[in-house]
Amino acid sequence: MFFRYLFFSFIVVLSISCSSIPVKEYERVTALREKATKYDAIKTYSPEEFKLAEADYLKADAIVKAENEEEGKNAKVFLLTSETNYNLVIDKGYPDYANDLKTETDGEIQKNVEIKSEVLFALDIDAANILYQEALVSLESSNYDDTIDKLLLAKEKYTSVYTLVKEKYDKTDTALVDVKTKLSSLESMIKELETLKKKK
Repeated sequence: MFFRYLFFSFIVVLSISCSSIPVKEYERVTALREKATKYDAIKTYSPEEFKLAEADYLKADAIVKAENEEEGKNAKVFLLTSETNYNLVIDKGYPDYANDLKTETDGEIQKNVEIKSEVLFALDIDAANILYQEALVSLESSNYDDTIDKLLLAKEKYTSVYTLVKEKYDKTDTALVDVKTKLSSLESMIKELETLKKKK
């Protein structure tokens, strides 16, 4: 009798655990999803895995939000497969995006060097350089979150400075062209006057 009771209790507990809503798993995978979608570019490195992860997550999400305990077991399966794919997206996307961002930022640095931006905006270039160096330290230690955040800021600063300097140079070039045009017109007028004087 006692053993029958134990067996029955075990079956009840097992059935409850299998059918109940997997809240902990849901919270864990939701956090992973937030990380995988923090930057738009991350999912582009593993698009198929991201698509699969999203599909399974959304199925589980619907079950959890509806508090459908009968589908609890299915929700847990969806969450586990979703977790695997989100991890694949994160493991590939973060380091690849960080390295691509570094390459893009290097390009912005070179553009600023070529037009000597530091002459006009030394403080801004210094601030960008500090962020860039900190990003490199984080990249070296595989702290991709910090690397990406700092590279995005540094790249934005370099791009902004380059744009400002280019605008100043373009205005200067335009002004020089105007001056040259006016000088050319004056020279033409002087020549015409000299010609008229000679005719008299």
